[in-house]
Amino acid sequence: MAFSVQKLSQFMQKPKSSHMEVAQRVVRYVKGKLGQACPLTRKSVAGFFIKYDDSLVFWKSKKQNIISGSPVESEYKSIASTETELIWILGLFKDIGVAVDLSVNIHTDSNT
Repeated sequence: MAFSVQKLSQFMQKPKSSHMEVAQRVVRYVKGKLGQACPLTRKSVAGFFIKYDDSLVFWKSKKQNIISGSPVESEYKSIASTETELIWILGLFKDIGVAVDLSVNIHTDSNT
């Protein structure tokens, strides 16, 4: 639909009857879809911080680059991203000789 509207907008200065027919087809399509349930998609913001003892060692906040179909899916993607960063931080700690207890807690909170 967005492609059709974008293409039609190129002919707004000198529209032809064929453009009007296509515009009416797009409007009929939208009217038909209004009565139907359509899935809500969203790009969520994933944010997390990592503490070692009482010290904040890393934090990140980023809009997810994949569109999720549900809040639960967004939450899982956020947790997976956090785990990836956590593995990297643990590897870094190991490289510099910092001992880390491997019982790591991940707490989540969703506002949806």
